[in-house]
Amino acid sequence: MRASQIAASSGSSPRIDERWNEFDHAQIIARHAPDYADHEHLVAHLSAQPDPRRAFQSLFAAAMTRWCSGDFDADYDETWSAFQQRCLAAVHAAAEAAGGADNVWVFTSGGAIAAVVQQLLDVSDAQAMRLSWTLVNTGITQLHLARGGVRLSTFNGHAHLYGRDGLVTYR
Repeated sequence: MRASQIAASSGSSPRIDERWNEFDHAQIIARHAPDYADHEHLVAHLSAQPDPRRAFQSLFAAAMTRWCSGDFDADYDETWSAFQQRCLAAVHAAAEAAGGADNVWVFTSGGAIAAVVQQLLDVSDAQAMRLSWTLVNTGITQLHLARGGVRLSTFNGHAHLYGRDGLVTYR
């Protein structure tokens, strides 16, 4: 997993905050279906399916549901709940680190974005998963820090990709 970088717009240099790291999707899949701990076996199985993308989405959704359930927390290095709390702590740390800057840019993955948005909107785990499936690569989610706390302003904006064939991707 790569750590994400954040930088305040006031000219500060980028920093790495590992709390923005994505969850370990390979472990989540392997705990759901142990045969797929071997990546080559997973690829071979998916390649043999009539629609490999749909087959992967079905497998991944089931694996994520298992992880999020909390019923198998001992199977994972990081539970869904711990992941959510880590991502929320990253939001608060970024807000604190901003100081007087007008903007802080965070470059991270869809899982972290979905976990933060879930907390801000107070939606269920199942709804958080549905939100995460819609996230576009390079989509922009904008948060605002106000007196009442952090608020969601924009979710998954990707107008910057319109009219550019092939740039809207989800994984």
